[in-house]
Amino acid sequence: MKAILAAFLAFVGLTTTAILLATGQIGPRTPLTIVTTPGHAIHAPMLRDWAKANRVDLTLRLLPETAMTSALLEQAEARPDVIWTESRLWLDRLDPEGQMQHVTALTRQPVVLAIKARIAQEMGWTDRETVPMAEIAQAAKEGWFRFGIGSATQGSLGAATYLGLFPALSDGGAPLDAAMLEAPETLDAVRGFLAQVDRTAPGALALTDLLVAHPDHLDAMLNTEAEALRANRLLTESGASALQVVYPGDLPAVLDGTLGFLPAADPDPDREEAFHALLAHLQSAEITGTLQGLGLRTVGPEGDRPEPQGAAWTGAPGLRPAQPVTAPDPLAADLVAQALTLYQTTLRKPSLTVWLLDHSYSMGGAPINQMRQAMTTLLDPRQATRRGLQPTVRDAAVILPFNEIIADPIRIDAASPVALERARRFLASQQVSGADSDIYYALYEAYEELARLSEDGTLGRSLPAIVLLTDAPSTQASREALAAHRRATPLSPPVPIIAIAYGEADHAELQALADLTGGTMIDAEGDIAGALRAARAFNN
Repeated sequence: MKAILAAFLAFVGLTTTAILLATGQIGPRTPLTIVTTPGHAIHAPMLRDWAKANRVDLTLRLLPETAMTSALLEQAEARPDVIWTESRLWLDRLDPEGQMQHVTALTRQPVVLAIKARIAQEMGWTDRETVPMAEIAQAAKEGWFRFGIGSATQGSLGAATYLGLFPALSDGGAPLDAAMLEAPETLDAVRGFLAQVDRTAPGALALTDLLVAHPDHLDAMLNTEAEALRANRLLTESGASALQVVYPGDLPAVLDGTLGFLPAADPDPDREEAFHALLAHLQSAEITGTLQGLGLRTVGPEGDRPEPQGAAWTGAPGLRPAQPVTAPDPLAADLVAQALTLYQTTLRKPSLTVWLLDHSYSMGGAPINQMRQAMTTLLDPRQATRRGLQPTVRDAAVILPFNEIIADPIRIDAASPVALERARRFLASQQVSGADSDIYYALYEAYEELARLSEDGTLGRSLPAIVLLTDAPSTQASREALAAHRRATPLSPPVPIIAIAYGEADHAELQALADLTGGTMIDAEGDIAGALRAARAFNN
């Protein structure tokens, strides 16, 4: 009897195993690594659900596009299977040797001007299908609005917007070519427009967050249509007025969220098959409907999807979902590189950065070493170039190390290699000391430096920022003195504080300073170097 029961159970077990194998519920799993941007973090649950249903061991890494560039090109990270960027433009920058396969655009987001409705009404823009970029540039020059853009060298939004300025502000409006990068009239027009910029951000999400958090500091932004819709959702939820969406009709700037497959040196058919399954899923009616619900125009295998529908596409003044959007033709990699170098070294508004760097005892060991390494990179033109952060000769910076007292300021003229080298040596020699840190005393001294730079005109012609790095709660001894100083010595333009929290820093304290000044707070999360580089994108 026992033998019969054992045989029966073995038969059931074998049958169950065969069924599970046939249906794919057990068996080998396919590993797949996807590298994408923080802007696509919203898609993470959908990607994980797909992976679970398809027996894929998914590794999902979120990297800013500049970090993605350096990590992949320098092979500092494990080689991914799939790269999903905000635009084809940036994907091409990641793939100079053309190794990427099955490159596919999933969305098509035009860059629009999202502007306070009151100002759009005064400008006569509310009832127009499109407004020429030259007209928008002239209004900015006349001071009708304060606006932000993406930094051209730090992500897809800024790069696409900047590259689109050349044909939009040139006489003929032809696609960008090498001649435009040498035409004095076009260069002057682009430089003149960038001179009016009030804030920059590393990407689309960060730019929206700045405007929504600080409507008293910014009136408008050049951002994607989807981000204009997200901004309006956030503004209306807080009881504020929605922004008017204005379409610059001659600005060929479109973010076409693009992914591609990067084959390994030793090809793996299973991974490639998993990529194709993922692509089919992302192009399915279910997922494209979800994407449209987020305010994204979608692209399928057969081309543009029908006119987007849903709650996300209602209630935004000026929104025109029926208006066709055409992605510009891809630009040659060397032309893009030449244009972005021109932006970083010649055309952009110069940066003025005051670095407040905590040197108290709690920063000893790895933190101080990370900070030294990061600042060396930012102050070395050769290394900074690899990050798209090389200085112009018009940039200026001040370094103020602090604990409970302040070291003598190191003033840096970016046009002077000697000054840059002296600053690097100074940072390398700094040692931690002092049990406490007083960020309010450090900020007081920063405002003293900025007042001096205001008198000689440097502040007025720059994109300024105070970058504050600390790893512990501050003493409060100088808090009231700082408040009195700010009231007595207002600065124009206002200077945002980019506060970097590390270790045991008081996040609420730093967030309050950022909110007070129209800045932002960055949680270093153990990566001081990455946080310092990210901070620079807010005035680049």
